[in-house]
Formats: sequence, C-alpha cells, structure tokens
Amino acid sequence: MKSLRIHFLATVVLLGLPLVFSGCGSSENSQTEKTELAEKTENSGETNQTDKAENQKEGEEPEGIDLGKEEPVDQFPFLLKPNPIDDFTWEVSGNLVTIIKCKASGRVVLPKAIAGFPVGRIGSLVSDSNTLPRQFKEGNAIPDGVTALVIPDSLKSIGDGAFYGCKSLTRIKIPDEVTSVGKYAFYDCENLKKVTYGIKLTSIGDGAFHGCSQLTEPTLPDSLTYIGKKAFERCSSFTGITIPIAVNSIANSAFNGCPRLASISVSEKNPTFSSEEGVLLNKAKQMVLRCPQGKNGAYEVPASVTHVGDAAFHGCVELTSVTMQEGTIAIGNHAFRECSALENISIPQSVNAIGSFAFASCLKLTSARIPTGVPSIGSFAFLGCKSLNSVDIDDKVTSIGKGAFHGCASLTSLLLPGKLTSIGNNAFHDCSRLTGLTLPGKLTTIGKEGFRGCSGLTSLSIPDSVTTIADHAFAECAGLTQVRLSNIVTSIGSFAFSGCKQLKELNIPEKVTSFGQGAFASCESLERVTIPAGLNHAISTSHTSSQGKILSPFFGCSGLRSVTIKVSSVSTNYTDWINSESLKTTGITEIIFSEGVSIIGDATFSDCKSLTSLTFPKSLTYIGNRAFQDCARLTKLSFPVKLTTIGKEAFRECSGLTNLNLPDSVTTISDHAFRGCRGLIEVKPGKAVTTIGSFAFSGCSQLKKLAIPETVTTLGPGAFASCESLEEVTIPPRLNHAISTSPTSSEGASLSQFFECSALTTVTIMVPAVNPGFTDWIDQDLLKTNAVTTIILALGVTDVADSSFRNKSSLLSIEFPESAKRIGNLSFQNCTGLKDINLEKGIASIADNAFEGCDQLAAINVPEGNGLYSSKDGLLFNSSGETLIKCPEGKAAEITLSEKVKVIGANAFRRCKVLKRVNLSDGMTIIGSHAFSECAGLKSITIPDSVTSIGDHAFSACNELTEVTIPKMVTTIGTFAFSGCPKLKQVTIGEGVTGISTAAFSECKNLTIVKVLGRGIGESTDVFKNTPATIYFMPGAQGWAPVWNDRFVRPISDKP
Repeated sequence: MKSLRIHFLATVVLLGLPLVFSGCGSSENSQTEKTELAEKTENSGETNQTDKAENQKEGEEPEGIDLGKEEPVDQFPFLLKPNPIDDFTWEVSGNLVTIIKCKASGRVVLPKAIAGFPVGRIGSLVSDSNTLPRQFKEGNAIPDGVTALVIPDSLKSIGDGAFYGCKSLTRIKIPDEVTSVGKYAFYDCENLKKVTYGIKLTSIGDGAFHGCSQLTEPTLPDSLTYIGKKAFERCSSFTGITIPIAVNSIANSAFNGCPRLASISVSEKNPTFSSEEGVLLNKAKQMVLRCPQGKNGAYEVPASVTHVGDAAFHGCVELTSVTMQEGTIAIGNHAFRECSALENISIPQSVNAIGSFAFASCLKLTSARIPTGVPSIGSFAFLGCKSLNSVDIDDKVTSIGKGAFHGCASLTSLLLPGKLTSIGNNAFHDCSRLTGLTLPGKLTTIGKEGFRGCSGLTSLSIPDSVTTIADHAFAECAGLTQVRLSNIVTSIGSFAFSGCKQLKELNIPEKVTSFGQGAFASCESLERVTIPAGLNHAISTSHTSSQGKILSPFFGCSGLRSVTIKVSSVSTNYTDWINSESLKTTGITEIIFSEGVSIIGDATFSDCKSLTSLTFPKSLTYIGNRAFQDCARLTKLSFPVKLTTIGKEAFRECSGLTNLNLPDSVTTISDHAFRGCRGLIEVKPGKAVTTIGSFAFSGCSQLKKLAIPETVTTLGPGAFASCESLEEVTIPPRLNHAISTSPTSSEGASLSQFFECSALTTVTIMVPAVNPGFTDWIDQDLLKTNAVTTIILALGVTDVADSSFRNKSSLLSIEFPESAKRIGNLSFQNCTGLKDINLEKGIASIADNAFEGCDQLAAINVPEGNGLYSSKDGLLFNSSGETLIKCPEGKAAEITLSEKVKVIGANAFRRCKVLKRVNLSDGMTIIGSHAFSECAGLKSITIPDSVTSIGDHAFSACNELTEVTIPKMVTTIGTFAFSGCPKLKQVTIGEGVTGISTAAFSECKNLTIVKVLGRGIGESTDVFKNTPATIYFMPGAQGWAPVWNDRFVRPISDKP
C-alpha cells in the first residue's frame, strides 16, 4: 500500500498536476498518510546531513557548536535536524507548502519539504484594506515561545502577521528567495535584535517590524523597492538608516516612533529619493519627505524646497526651530505635527496651502501668521497648540477647517478675516482664553463644536448670513452672557449652547424650526427664552440622553424665569418641559403668548406652580381643558376680547387669582373652570355668557362678588359650591331650570349650585316668574345658605308664585320692582325676619296669606297711585282704603282703624301675636275669614254694631280674648269663628243672629256664659264642642228648647 501511494504521488508530480494537500495533525489517518508521504523527503534530508557530518549521531549536537548561542543556528542550518512534521499545521497550494501554525517551541527547524513539496511560505493570512491591525494576530504562524527559527532556502514569502507577537524571537535570517515580508509580519517582536535580509527582497509591508524596539539599524538589500506604512514604527533603537538604490516608495510613517533616528541616508544612485543633513527629500530636492524624529535643534529647509510633504516633520520632538525659504508654496498634512519643542516657525508669504494637522500638538508654538495666498486653513492645522497666543490670519482666508485651533488654550484674541465664510467643526474648541470675537458678515457656516469650551467669550453676535447653529457650536462657553442670533437662523443644533452657565440673554429668531437635544442644557443663568412660531417638533422632557432618549433642550435651565411662546396652537408638545423638577425648570414665573397665538391646548401648563404672570395676546380665542390647572401662584389675568372658550378645569386650583374680568366673547364658563381658586375675590363674567358649568367656581372660598349675566340660561351643579365668602348672587332672567337643593352629588343627585355659600346675604332674582324652583335653596340648613337676608326682585319680575319664599326665616328685606304684579299664596310665609315690605305701583295681586307667619313684619307699604292697593301706617288696604287687606303680624300692640274702613279682609290680622287691642270704627260691615285668627295677644275687641258678617275662623285661637259681643246686625257667625279661644269666658250674641256655623265656639274651655239676645237659633254641628258653656236667653224670647247644640239653655235670670 505504501509503495502504491508513493508511486501515485510521483506520478502526479511528474505530470505537473496542481494537487493541493493540507495538514494539521488533528486526524490520525490523515496524519499517517502525510507521514508516509513525507518519509522520502525526510530520508533524503537525513542523507544530506550525514554527508556533511558523517560522525554525528541522531539527536547529537555537532562538536564545537554551542546551540545555546544565537550565531550557529542560522550559520549552520544544515547541521540541524528538521522538526517532525507533526509540529506544524500546513497546507499545500500552488506546489508549495505553507506553514499555517508551528506547535513547537524553543529552537525550531523548518523542513525543506513536506509531502514532496518545498516549504515556500510562512503564514497563511491574506489581508485586505479592511483588515484591522489586531486581526493580523490571526495570521500568526510562529507563536511566542519560539526562540530560534531555521528557515529553508526554499522559502518565497513571509505572510501577513506570520510572527505577530513572537516576543521570544531574538534574530532571524530571511532566505534569499524571499521577495516580500507581509504586513505586521514581525509586529511587536520586541526582543528581536537582528534581521538579515535576503538579496531578492523587494517589499516590506505595512507595520512589518512595528514595535521591534531592540532591532538595530537594518542593512536593507539593494533589491528593495517598497517600504510600507509604519514598517519600522517604534523601532526605538534605530539611530540611522540608509535607503538602498532601488527603493521608489517609502511611506511617510515608515519610521514613526523612532526617537533615536537622527539621520536618513539615501544611496546616491537612487533615482527617486535624496537626503540632505540626514533629512529625506525627493530626488530634485523640491519636497521634504521625512525628517528623522531624532533630529534636534534648529533646521533650515533647503532653498530648493517648494513643498513640505505630509508628515515630513511629524513627531520631531527635539526640533526647536524650522526656517522655510520664500518659494515654499505648500505645507502638507501633519507636516509639523507633534513637534512639541518647536517654538518658532516662519511661514513664507509664498505658501498657499496649509494641510490638515500641519502644526497640531506643537505645544510650545506661541504665534503663527497665515500668509496672503492661503485661502483655507486646513483641518486641525493648529490642534492642541497650547502655547499659541496669537494668530494673524490674512483677510483673504475664506475657510477655517475643522479642529483648526482646537485646544489652543492660550489664544486670547483673534481677528477673523472679512471674507471668511466657513468655520469648521471644532475649529476653536477649548480655546478657553479667547475673549474677544467678531464674526464677519459673510460667514455662513459655524461647524459642530466650533467654539465649544471657549469659556472666555462673553458676548456673541451671529451674522444674518448664518442659518444653522450646529451641534455643540458654543457648548461649555461658561463665560458667555449674551448672544444675538441671526434673524434667519432656522435650526439650533444639539447641545449648541449647553453648559453656557452665565448666559442670560438669547434671542431665538422666529424662523427657527428645530431645537436639537440639550440645545440650552445647563444654561443655569438663562432668564428668558422664546419658543418660535415655526418650531416643528415637540420639546423633549427627558433629563437624560441615555438609552436612546433625547435630552430636553432646556435641561438644567434653573434660572429661567420667562418664556415667550409664538406657536399659534400651543400644546403640551411645547410646554411639558416647563415646571419639571427633573429638568430643573421649576423657577419659571412668566409666560408671554405673542400675537398670533390663537389656541392654548389642554393641560399645557397644568401644575406650573411657579407661574405668577400670564400675558395673553389679542389673537387668543381658545383656552383648553386644565390648561393652567394648579398654577397656584398666578395672581392676575387679563383676557383678550376675542377669547371664546375657557375649557374645563382651565384655571382650577389657581389659588393666587384675586380678580377676573371675562370678555363678552366667552359664552360658556366650563365645568370646574375656576374651581378651588381660593384667593378669588371678584368675578365679572362677560355679557354673553349663557352657561356656567358644573363646579365652575366651586371652592372659591374668598369670592365675594359675582355678577351673573342676564344671558345665563344654565347653572351647573355645584357651580358656586363652597364659595363661603360670596355675599351677593343674581338669578338671571333666562335661567331655564330649577336650582338644586341637594347637599350631595352622590347617587345621581345634583349638588346645589349654592351649596355652602354660607356668607351669601343678598340674592337678586331676575326670573320674570319667581317660583320655588329658583328659591327653595335659600335658607337651607343642609346647604348652609341661611345667611341670606336680602332678596332683590329685579325689574322685569312680574310674579312671585305661591310659596316662593316660604319659611325663609333668614330674610330681613325684600325689594320689589315696579314690574311686580302678583304675590302668590304663602309666598313669604314664615319669613320671620322681615320687618317691612315696600311694594311698587304696579302690584296688582297680593294673596291675603302671602306674608303669613312673618311675625316681625311691622309695615306693608304701597306708594300712592296704585290702582288696587293703598297703605296707611303700615297697614295694607284696597285702593279706596275701605278694606283692610293686611295688618303685618309684627304690628304694635294697639291699632285703631279709621271710620273709612268698612271691611276687614280675610286674614287681615291673622297671627298678629303682639296685637293686644284693635279699635274698630262704626260703619264697618264685614270681618273676613281668619281676620283675627291666631292673634294670641288680643285681649279685647269691640265689634261695631254696623258689622253684618263675621267670617270663618275670624277670631279662632285668640288666646287672650276674654269677652266678645256680637252686634245685632250680624246674622251669621262663621265656622270656627271663635274656636280655640281658651280664655274666652262670656259671649253676647246679638238679636239679629240667625245662624251659628259649625264649631264656632268649639274648644273654648273657659267659656261658660253665652247670652243670646234674640229668639232661638237653629242648631249646627259641634258649635260648642269641648266648651262648657250654658246658654242664657232673654225673657220673652221664643224658640228656645231646654237643650241647644248639646248645651243647657237657661233664662237670663238664672245667670250667676
């Protein structure tokens, strides 16, 4: 089987077939095959070695050679036995073996061939432009631990990262057949001291010997053409190097970080490069390519030089001065970067281009002059020049690149050229001592972080040509107190003025459409700010920018006191950031709405407890629900005349308000609109209000005056509930519903509009037809409305319906209008506080019991000219004065009626409890029903002989009456006429009486003598019920039986 495999292999090789083998030692079968395939190669190798050292036994070191030293390993490789192939992972490609990984350590000898194929490459990694430096570690074929490596002459190339990090390697001989050393091949081989290069080497890749800090100056072969980027970077032991004849490409970073490298020499025959004073130039000496970083002191650039190339002096930390000659026209990128000792540099007037990072980190550079021909200062040109205190920029410069003066902390003043149009990102970032700055009128662009950290700036005026304030543009300008923005600015970027702790004044133009996150964050001295009309996004309320959140533009604006809003329709999108503890915006006291604002939306300023002042524009028409709820420090409001809507709870709990004047354009005061405004004293609703909503003024505990307009048709439940200081109220004429008397709103009940209006003393009623639906709420203990003393019936009231003010004992006065026509039954019954009633000429109907129970009423007055009523001495008569309609129940103890009075009307003296005596004049004919009923103090009365009729209950319940004589003209005594007169002892009934009605003398418990002067009278029911009377008739009177009306009848002679 073995012979067959070898025969097959030989056949393949002879035929030249492109067969690829790979090996890794991990598979037992495949490894066995590789071992067998390699036996011929190994045997061949051993035979060759035996020829050269016949007496050497296997595994024995040659006599006289100390392998503990470095020299013999690469000087006598033929004396050493190759490591077994199991020590390597390998593959065959293109008839060459690539060593992928060495698994051995210490001294390693690579075999010349494996499986019959020569070893041609170390390392299999093939990188591209996207491969990162750290990824080259994956190409490591010779790992750390290998101290010496013998490479066969068959090797053609060393791959990318092949020896990456092999810190144990001290020396290496690269065979002559090797043409290239790959990228980062010997990266960080920090103990590598010597490399011997083969004579065919043409290319040293990027970073090939990066960090080989002990490597001494190399002797590069004449075959070399290419030295890559950072090829010898950080080879800190280099002091000098010679560029061979064929090199035509040297990266400017090839020798970066070589601080001892003082000279770069070039073969005189090199057609591409030359050197002078150890500085690398192009062949024509027109361009400085690389000054070695170990060069010190002063350096004068040759007169022939027109260009200082990219990174030409980069990192030359020992140079103190560089002189360039007139004729130099360009300074390349990074040209003098990190020349940290450079104090002086003369930039010729001939220079027309200064590249990026040209003088970056020149820490001791104090001044610079930008020549006339330079139109643009390159990006980061003077980055980190901490000692730079003055810069003279020619007036022709039109742009300053990004980061151009970033970190120039000593720069104190700067005159920007008039033609400047662009300042790049970070251009003056951290120029902390820059104090005076005038931005030219043609400037259009200020880049991101353009002046960030310029803490010495105190004021800025942004020219009108600038439309965008970029992100962080003026962030952390801690000394900035005033900024005037261009009128055409449309965008203020993220963190644009963040950290400007002293900034007090900043005008935000009307054309601004966007605020970036944190735009004014931590501007803790900013006092005023404007929300522009064109702002097209919500203002963030987040106090952080982490987890994808957008930091509020006003975070940390703790000194903010006034906000002007120009957005036409104000919503919480624009206001939620106000009065936020997490944003530290709780100090805002004033909101100014500019002309053009028409709508203030729902909850826009809810709970803004710091607000003390609002300025509304004439254009405002709508204030939404809860718009200013809980703005407890608001003290004054002036509403515009166009305002039509005040939403529900709009000013609820605004306890600092004291007065309100609502415009005539407002037709509805919504539910809870001013509820809980405990400091409100007076409210003047507009003339067009039709609805005052539920609880609209509930809890306004200091409210004293409220004029309810005549236009109001609806008062919502609890509209004025708990207005415990309200003194006056008006019931409007168009009110189309009853006023609730419920003391609760639970279980579907409607709380009374005036619940707990405990200080209410005066009620003006304008409803034309007054009825209990509008008045029952007055003087209710459960409603706490029993302080009402005055009722004013306004002009237009025509009717006071039955029982309208019944039982209103708190009332002390009633004012009647000329329009009043009727006062209904029991209208003022038991109004015990009333003392006088003054009626007007127009009164046409007064119910005889209208003032029943008004026991303090002493006068009812009617002016002259009334066609139906008149009054005299507080007594109410008909217009002729012949009929007494009403004697007030509180009238004095004795009354004498004039002869003119003919009729005492029904209820005329009813319940006149203080009345003790009434003198009736001759000529009186009628005593009406209840005329003296319940005159509890009436002791005596003389009924004139002219009286013909005594009505029902005429003297019932006259508790003090002792004796009565019924005159002869009376024919009938009405029912219950004298019922319930407990002290009545004797009654004389005139001879004209023909009928005594039911119960006329019932319940007269002390009535014992009834003298009847006439003939027998027909019986009636219960005339003397519960009365112990005896009837005495006159001699000769006819018609008497022994018993009459259940009482004994006796002749007068039997009278005791």
